Amino acid sequence: MSHQSKPCTACGEQLRAGMLRCRQCGQAVSNVPQGSVAKQAVHSSASVSIVASAPSIVAKVKPGSRPAREELKPHVRPTSPPPKSAIPKRPVTYVPKPGVNPKRRVAATFIAAILFGCVLWYVATTFVLVGNGADSGVELTAERAAAIWTVENYGVVTVMLSSGEERKFVAREHLPDEPFVVTGIDLWYQSIDPHELDFLPDLQHLTYLDLSQTDLSDEHMRYLAKSTGLHTLYLRGDQISKQGFESLPEMPVLEHFSCSANRAFDDEALAVVTGKMPRLKVFLCTSSGVTAEGLPALYEMKHLRHFRVEKSEIPQDAFDALQERLPKCHIRI
Repeated sequence: MSHQSKPCTACGEQLRAGMLRCRQCGQAVSNVPQGSVAKQAVHSSASVSIVASAPSIVAKVKPGSRPAREELKPHVRPTSPPPKSAIPKRPVTYVPKPGVNPKRRVAATFIAAILFGCVLWYVATTFVLVGNGADSGVELTAERAAAIWTVENYGVVTVMLSSGEERKFVAREHLPDEPFVVTGIDLWYQSIDPHELDFLPDLQHLTYLDLSQTDLSDEHMRYLAKSTGLHTLYLRGDQISKQGFESLPEMPVLEHFSCSANRAFDDEALAVVTGKMPRLKVFLCTSSGVTAEGLPALYEMKHLRHFRVEKSEIPQDAFDALQERLPKCHIRI
């Protein structure tokens, strides 16, 4: 393809097709071919300044050479980070999470505050404003004093109201203001002073008593001297021997008795118990000192239905003889 040339209008130098400016005089070429958008943009001031500075750049940098090192400005890294005061702080704005309505969040917070206030009101009215026996002016009878002592020593007290309803309590502030009688005391495994049981003779309606694992001994059995109306008596883990059971009165209505985990309960104590508790239905003396020689004391207990004397060195023939005398009794060895 042949390249058409034409002279420069200023100096007469031959210009090749496509040249933007004359090399001799620097005159801009006015008759640029049409149809090229890029070539029409050469008339801008930016293009003119770049082309005008081209000869000086070529004069300084020769073909195939590199600029001197001192002419280059190396990038200098800062030796220390900028102070925090120089770092612009971004404003803290609340951006709600997608799908969370701010109005619902406010409503949930308001409801939670109301519920918390209701809990505080309940606690205040239950443990502060509600009166109890000695504090609210109610007469402090022997029955009420026994109930208060029981719950204050972490026991469970069963009372019968004037309407005949029985209820259990574990806290003093929950005791009713109306008159009541104590029918049951449960102090199982509580650390108490057995000498403080001197109120037991005043409880004429007591039918249930559990003093297991309370360090009860023979000298404390005298507090049960008037508890003839007991239906259930548990003395598990208390070391009580024959002398202690001899101080008990006859208990004609006692049906459930346990003295398990008591090595001091031997054949002589078994004979005393069977004589004072003739209507026993459940008798538990596991891990005791009972032997085969003491089992004949049970032959006349016709009301006995459950007898447990496990972990005792008693031969099988002694149990067979007892089972033959008490056919309705379930015996576990």
